[in-house]
Amino acid sequence: MLTEFLARLRFLVTRKAPQEVDEELRSHLEHLIETNIAAGMPPDQARRNAAIAFGGVEQTLEACREQAPGWFMDTVLHDARFGFRMLRKSPGFTAVAILTLALGIGVNTAIFTVIRTVLLKPLEYPDPGRLVRLVLTVPHRNVTDQAFNEVRFDEMRGVSSILQ
Repeated sequence: MLTEFLARLRFLVTRKAPQEVDEELRSHLEHLIETNIAAGMPPDQARRNAAIAFGGVEQTLEACREQAPGWFMDTVLHDARFGFRMLRKSPGFTAVAILTLALGIGVNTAIFTVIRTVLLKPLEYPDPGRLVRLVLTVPHRNVTDQAFNEVRFDEMRGVSSILQ
């Protein structure tokens, strides 16, 4: 099973040599010319019709390269090499680009960490649905929503059986 997997992987990564592809395309073109001659065409016209039917040689070569295994990886590696060469040519732009990416990734990570901690992660209490916020409101003294301090909370806990 491992041998089969490695053979398939090798097929995807390796590709035919360019001369093998050229030879194969030439063989197809010659076969088409022979077919046209066998159909009764003169050799010059058979060659011309075969070339028209076959399409441009360069376009056909490019289409064959795109169909070959490993083409995508080869293109990605070529683009990556080109990108690194361009980054090496302009170190100022490279520094700004790397700094921008680093800051963006850092800020994004920090924001999502805060959102996860505050909004998504459940509270670490036995029954977080029973949590309440206590505030003090004294209407005739014009005091509204004054938060409790620890001393006031301990006083309230002493006189109430609901607070834990």
